[in-house]
Amino acid sequence: MCPEPRRALYWDHCHSHDLFRGPLCVKCNNSEGTRGFIDRPGAVEHLLQCTDCRAQRTLPLQHHADIVRRLAVSEPHAACTHELSWRWFYVEDDGSVVARFQCYQHQPELAWSVTVPSDAVKLLVRRFVDEAIDSGL
Repeated sequence: MCPEPRRALYWDHCHSHDLFRGPLCVKCNNSEGTRGFIDRPGAVEHLLQCTDCRAQRTLPLQHHADIVRRLAVSEPHAACTHELSWRWFYVEDDGSVVARFQCYQHQPELAWSVTVPSDAVKLLVRRFVDEAIDSGL
């Protein structure tokens, strides 16, 4: 996954299914659970080395907020044409994702939260994984 080759020192595993995915370098192993990991080249392919994730068309929970950020359609706020800014987002215990939005173009600035229910999150994750697999992973 690294743009420049590094020595793979860790056997990465899926924390959801306790299955090994393959070797990773220190940097990639440490970043696997962080925000934006799925945007790295080769990251989704690596995550789908877990045979249970692939079979169940899912990814570990820590990546669900990034998938929602990428795929969810956000409604614009009242009569504003400015692009929304994601301030933060996280996965709740029930699998729903809470997203906090902000629009810096207003004084005082507007900020609000939206909760994507767990059923909708599961559908977005499945769509994301299906598209990744269909693209040849």
